[in-house]
Amino acid sequence: MKVTIALILGLLTAPVFSAAQSLDDKRLDKARDISLQEWRALAQGRTLTYRISGDLWALERYASSGNRVMIQIADGECMEGVWTHENNQFCFAWDSGELSCFRHVRQGEDIFVVPMQGDQPSGSVQMMTSISDTPLACGPAVTS
Repeated sequence: MKVTIALILGLLTAPVFSAAQSLDDKRLDKARDISLQEWRALAQGRTLTYRISGDLWALERYASSGNRVMIQIADGECMEGVWTHENNQFCFAWDSGELSCFRHVRQGEDIFVVPMQGDQPSGSVQMMTSISDTPLACGPAVTS
């Protein structure tokens, strides 16, 4: 299953960004790319929540150091991988072998994650809606 990155399930903390829920092409042209240093300061050791058109898309947990990341899609599926940053794109190499790249941009106080195919936007834009210190609840299924 192809996964377009974002973040996980219901760690609903108070939103830290305003409620603008879309980023059209005009706004994307005016958005500012988030630098590697800014992203590390924002994300390391934290869980980020992403939504698409207001609906929960995923939760993403960044390791406190290094470049490990875990994502939990809204349906509960979890994946682990590593991320890199090059040419204003954050690329995620998942342990499953999948690779996905995104621009992380700021438009005013809003942060958006734009799926990229090469140097062109591709797919649904995600909006970061909260940042939390709460870890993800990924792990093996509980059986009785």
